Parts: sequence; structure tokens; C-alpha cells
Amino acid sequence: QNPKESKGLSEQEGKNRLLCDGLNAMTPPKQTPEIVKFLMQFTNMFMILLMVASALSFLAYGLDKTEAVNLYCGSALVIIVFLQCLASYLEERKSHAVMNSLKSMMPSQCSVCRDGLPRRILASELVIGDIVLLKGGDRVPADLRLIQTSGLKVESSSLTGEPDAFEMSVAH
Repeated sequence: QNPKESKGLSEQEGKNRLLCDGLNAMTPPKQTPEIVKFLMQFTNMFMILLMVASALSFLAYGLDKTEAVNLYCGSALVIIVFLQCLASYLEERKSHAVMNSLKSMMPSQCSVCRDGLPRRILASELVIGDIVLLKGGDRVPADLRLIQTSGLKVESSSLTGEPDAFEMSVAH
């Protein structure tokens, strides 16, 4: 059947697909405690190498206390490793915050065509095969295949960094 002539899914078919496929929602990953995320930074091979070098410097100082340079070198390496791991942890935390902000951009409701009639449903109840009706200012509730457009422009700066909206059509 031609999607342009379709009346959309029936209400019953929508419910069946929802039961079969589940909600249109991202499943959050299991949360790792922040302290574990920080400590994981120390498992980087380069950090391990620097910690071994630091331990060897401390060992050399322990064997010959007259060479204070080994103590300074070992201490400097420990400080460098700590600061680098802290910087990596903070950067990773910032990127996770950006990903979490993208989740909040999902619309809570969307318009679909079911049984030939437009109706509003929760975006999480959208199923494969639904015909989604978009109008100016709407957020796209899922990956969609365009079957008909009229001057559709998509602004995706939050995903791609592109400052300008670009025109979309069925051919794209």
C-alpha cells in the first residue's frame, strides 16, 4: 500500500506493536558511581606507566636517601597523574551532561494518523509504522522516513553543530 494514501495504523495495531516492540524511549544505562568513574581514569595504560615510574623513583630514594631528586621526581609524577586523571574525569562528566541534555529534548507528545484520523499520543507510545504528522516548531519524536513534505526545514544544531536549518524532502 502506498504510504501517502494510508490511513495509518489502526488503534488496535498500534497497541499490539507497542506490546510487541516496547516503548519509544532510550533505556538509561546502569549508573556507575562517580567515585568509580574517577578511579577508572587511573587504569589508563599511560597513567599506569607513570605510576610505575613514580614507584621506582620512590624506591630509588628509599635505597639512597642522599638523592632527593628521586623523591621530587616521584612526587611530581604522582601529582601529574592525579591532575591528569582529574581533568579526564571532569571532561567525561561534561560529555555525559551533554548527552543527558539531549534526552530532555525528546518531545513528550506527537501527532500521528491512526484509523485515518489525526490524534495526539505520548511520544513514548509511537511505534514502527505510525504516520507522524509534523508542523512548524515540532520536535521530531523518533527516526522517521519522510513520505510527504512541504517546505520542511530541520534545525539540528544540538546534534551536528550546524547553525542553519536545512531543507528536507522525500528525496533526501
